[in-house]
Amino acid sequence: MGLFEWFDLWYLAVPVIYAAAAFLLGIKSSSSSLRALITFALCLAAHFPGMAMVNRAVPEEYRCFNPFSAKMHNVYPYINDYCREVSVAHLFIYDMSDVVRILRNDERNLDATFRPDEMEDMAMLYHPELKGERKPIPDTVIILLIESLESWAVHKDIMPNLEAFTHRDNVLYSSSLKPQILAGTSSDGQFIINTGILPIDHGAICFTYPEQTYPSIAAGSEGNAVMIIPHSDKVWNQKQMSLAEGYGTTVQVGENDDEIFGSVLEYVGKGFRTVQALTLSSHVPFTAGAARSSLQTPQDMPLLMANYVKCMNYTDENMQAILAQTEAGGLLHNATIVITGDHTIFYRDKRKSMKRYCSRTGLPYRVEDPYCPLIIYSPHIKGNRQVKGECCQMDIYPTVMGILGNPDPVWNGFGINLADEGAVRKVSEERAMRLGNKSVRNNLFKDCR
Repeated sequence: MGLFEWFDLWYLAVPVIYAAAAFLLGIKSSSSSLRALITFALCLAAHFPGMAMVNRAVPEEYRCFNPFSAKMHNVYPYINDYCREVSVAHLFIYDMSDVVRILRNDERNLDATFRPDEMEDMAMLYHPELKGERKPIPDTVIILLIESLESWAVHKDIMPNLEAFTHRDNVLYSSSLKPQILAGTSSDGQFIINTGILPIDHGAICFTYPEQTYPSIAAGSEGNAVMIIPHSDKVWNQKQMSLAEGYGTTVQVGENDDEIFGSVLEYVGKGFRTVQALTLSSHVPFTAGAARSSLQTPQDMPLLMANYVKCMNYTDENMQAILAQTEAGGLLHNATIVITGDHTIFYRDKRKSMKRYCSRTGLPYRVEDPYCPLIIYSPHIKGNRQVKGECCQMDIYPTVMGILGNPDPVWNGFGINLADEGAVRKVSEERAMRLGNKSVRNNLFKDCR
């Protein structure tokens, strides 16, 4: 039996360890704080042997002995590169993060009840009584969600096709899109972009609230929307979340970008009104896409950075098939196309080392900027629009809906329309985080469609 199988078996045994320890210690105290502290200690005790196994198995650059460090997120995708499914170990990550946050919330005595002023904010943004005024989206909408795409990679040396595309007419471009994901990582990014709602404060919506209904860009397709994925629909509970986000059809194609982007054109040709595609080639540890790229990187470039650059170059080569169709007479000339990343991928220590390398070698990449790019093509955008300053993932939904003429008056989203130079934020990001968490936990959007 391989090391990763032993790793999963260890976590299958964890609930038994919890139960036995709870019985022996007699955890029947009326003190919720005591129960939380003991549970936390048990989690820690059970977690370290598993981490020791992982650190022996993965390359040195992924190793980290702190089980609660953000850097550990680099390890788990590496494990899943073998598993190709959401493994027991992966699910346990979210169990661990929930325990830590529940302890913190218990100490603060927080709950998900709306305060009167928060209900006033939601009444300003959410209008279920206007469902009768909803209109179908006027154009075909395509959302290309590129795994781990960071802004600095949109450079003429790495992604020449996409970089040139950002300068053409009918394009809105931001190089400073702030990711707002939490524990749900990729699934959170997808959720925010499609719904304009921010994620819950602990856990992942795709595992805890997938059965609810949410407003979404795809809802205006009148059931004619498809989600194209490169992996099993069990990953991130994708099949259920596709339905929750308004995609009636979920199809799994190959993992290569040429298959993903080819399927986009195929399903647009079949008449689907909203088509979203997720890529996988640039997933940590960046080996899949790098092996297929023809780009030559400097020999002294750090391996992780070199593989990432090659991944993005490979994605760019294959994305050109879609970008070319926006020209006059092309299949997508009258479509609205959204291109962005689901989240950033490099943490602070890695950014610092890459920045030192770029400074020493004279490479112009702004690797220190923790942003995703946002590129929107639409015939409704006049000229070329360069967004100044920082914007947020929650701005994508209202921007797309605004470009399409606001066909859905029910939900305005927490963000602003970036195509409207006079747009003013109605709620701050911090407040939107609280409102998003409470909205999901209270199933506020159950009547949104």
